[in-house]
Amino acid sequence: MNIKTSTHWKLALALTAAAALTACGGGDDKNPLGIDTVKVVGDSLSDSGTFAGLPGMPRTFTVQGTTDDNVIWVERVAKAYDVKPLCPAYKFNGQAFAPNSQMGCTNYAVGGANINNLPSADDGKPLPPTIAEQLSVAAAAGWRDKDLLLIDGGGNDAADLIQSYIGAAAGQEGAAAYVADLATLVPTGVLHQVLAGPDGAENAGGLYMQALADSMTSSIRTQAVAKG
Repeated sequence: MNIKTSTHWKLALALTAAAALTACGGGDDKNPLGIDTVKVVGDSLSDSGTFAGLPGMPRTFTVQGTTDDNVIWVERVAKAYDVKPLCPAYKFNGQAFAPNSQMGCTNYAVGGANINNLPSADDGKPLPPTIAEQLSVAAAAGWRDKDLLLIDGGGNDAADLIQSYIGAAAGQEGAAAYVADLATLVPTGVLHQVLAGPDGAENAGGLYMQALADSMTSSIRTQAVAKG
C-alpha cells in the first residue's frame, strides 16, 4: 500500500516516503506503481458526496455547484492514475452516517470530520466519523499492495480549537471549556503547568495541536502502515 498524507500542518512525511519505497512495481508510464485503487480518508476537502442528494446540499463542499465529476483533489488523483472513479463510503440520511448502499466505494472522507472531537464543539448533531474511525473501517475492509491511500485532516480541528480559545476570553465558563478541550489530548499536569506560564493559553493550544498531529500519525501507523 502506498500512502500520501496531506494535512494542515507538518506530519510524518517519512511514512509517505517509506510506503512509496515499499510499493510493488508494474504499471506503465502513466501509472508506474501499478496503482489500481485509490482510497481516501479525510474531511470536506476530500469528501466525494457523503451529503449529496439531501435538499440544498452540493455534491462536494469545496467546489459547490460544479458539474465536473472529478473536481476535488482526490478525484483528480484517481483520474490521473486512470482508476475507478471515487464514490463515498458513507452516506448521511439526515439522521446518521451509514455505509453507502452502493458497493465498492473507497472514499471514506466525510465533510466536517475531525481528528479529535472537542467537547465544546458538540452541538448535539450527529458527528461524522473521525479520521481514526475512517481509517479503522478502511483497514477492516483490507489493504492491497496496489492501493494508494490519500489522507487529509486537521482543518476542522484547528477551527474548533480557535473557537474554543476565543470563548475562553468570554468568562470563567468559557475558560473552563477551553481547558477541558485541551485536556482531551494534553496530559493534565503538563497542561496546568503551561497554562500557568507566560502566554499560557496560546502555548497550551500549540501543545494541543502537536498532540493532535501525533494522534493522527499514530492512527496512520496503526491502521495503515502496520497492516500492510
